[in-house]
Amino acid sequence: MNSIDSKQVEQFYDDFVVRSLRDYIYGNRRIVAAVQRVLGNLPETPCRILEVGCGMGIATEMIAQARPDCKITAIDISPKRIEYAGKLFPRPNVEFIASDVAAFLEKNPPSESFFDVVYMIDVVEHLPKDLRLSIFEDLGRLIASNGKLILTYPTVLKQANLRSTAPHELQIIDEDISFEQISEIAAAIRADVTFHQYIAVWAQNDYAHTVFERHPPFGNKPIPNQKAEQNQQGLPRKILSKIRRCVSFFLKKIVRDKQPTEIEKRRAQIERMIGSKFPE
Repeated sequence: MNSIDSKQVEQFYDDFVVRSLRDYIYGNRRIVAAVQRVLGNLPETPCRILEVGCGMGIATEMIAQARPDCKITAIDISPKRIEYAGKLFPRPNVEFIASDVAAFLEKNPPSESFFDVVYMIDVVEHLPKDLRLSIFEDLGRLIASNGKLILTYPTVLKQANLRSTAPHELQIIDEDISFEQISEIAAAIRADVTFHQYIAVWAQNDYAHTVFERHPPFGNKPIPNQKAEQNQQGLPRKILSKIRRCVSFFLKKIVRDKQPTEIEKRRAQIERMIGSKFPE
């Protein structure tokens, strides 16, 4: 894996475009969950955001739409995906750049380019093991003194399952990210891990979300009252949460079933952009 050069990686992700376009047309729960995590960790005031490995810009667009007051710089190693992202999601508060982290740093010295939040959605597992820590050391130079780094990635459990049942789903570089590696990343960027959780996207404990924070706040924040965790009917919060998720799922399904035109609209948009029929 580590003998793969950057040009091979660039070509792989250029060729990965069709799969990325499908995520845009049909939606992807993994991306939605990651975007929710990022949005929940943005400061309430306008901020500067760096997305590393933005791909086609699907998550970028969702975050830019939700927070038009924030300036987003989105980079990706694949020029082709950056080209499509710029055509699909032009916004005044977003800049798409074809670059890796090292090249971006050369053109954007840390003294001039501090970011309040840096995030990587399903990217860290695709970094070469021998370069991972140096990449994060470089990223650390771009994170503000009270800034955050947010990573979302498949768990070791998910990766093991893929290798045994669907190895063709693995990408050109697809490494395990354990908590040992998370601790090393925290040291590389000089930050604390303030949040780490396994979540369920398509299977139990298949993805992990981790938030690193520089100089996290400390103080006498009120501890939630146990009774406040229940609603007026006395239902525990966990049960309420499950009910809401089920209702939300079925409502979304009804909307999808009754409004296929949104999928058709996106497909038509892609076909105009690429100048040919999009494969089923």
